[in-house]
Amino acid sequence: MSERSSGETVLVFLLGGLLGACLGILFAPRSGKETRQRIKVLAEDLEEKGHGWVDDGRGKIEDLVNLAKSKILPKKN
Repeated sequence: MSERSSGETVLVFLLGGLLGACLGILFAPRSGKETRQRIKVLAEDLEEKGHGWVDDGRGKIEDLVNLAKSKILPKKN
């Protein structure tokens, strides 16, 4: 399995889990106030994780750019 396919599989798995959690919250037998509070907490957690994913992605891109530069640009003596 290629690296791209693995990444896509993980992303689909995570999105499916998120969708399942949201549906579980929405259809749970709770009051509207409790449900809104749980959705708020879930959204805040997702925002925090999203920032982490962006930071991780940014770091990986910077590493790839530096690797490409080191292979393309001549070394200075």
